[in-house]
Amino acid sequence: ELQQELNKLHLETEKILQEKQDQFYSLSRKTTQTIDIRMETMRKFNEMKKVVLEDRKEQEKQRQLAAEARAATTLQTWWRSCMIRRRLGAYQKSKDKKVKKKKGNEEKGKKKAGDQKKGKKK
Repeated sequence: ELQQELNKLHLETEKILQEKQDQFYSLSRKTTQTIDIRMETMRKFNEMKKVVLEDRKEQEKQRQLAAEARAATTLQTWWRSCMIRRRLGAYQKSKDKKVKKKKGNEEKGKKKAGDQKKGKKK
């Protein structure tokens, strides 16, 4: 009778132990899966972070290029205005004093009555 009770307790203990081991393995698998999912998420996060940083660098580079272009245009405009005001380079007065003739606007021949000056007597 004592032996039977001992065997019964031994079987119950083994059964409980087996259940606890199964629970442990199940939790261990879930933990491993959770860690794997977390690692994958971290990898994706780092990848996206890298893309965002590269995009920000590119935007900053484009902004810098635009600022340099604006500065160059401003400098060129200032320099051209200096050249014009001082009449230097291509903006000098012509050394040849050639008179340009207007075509088609010249009146030849008789003057009209309204075009004559009203003269004063001396």
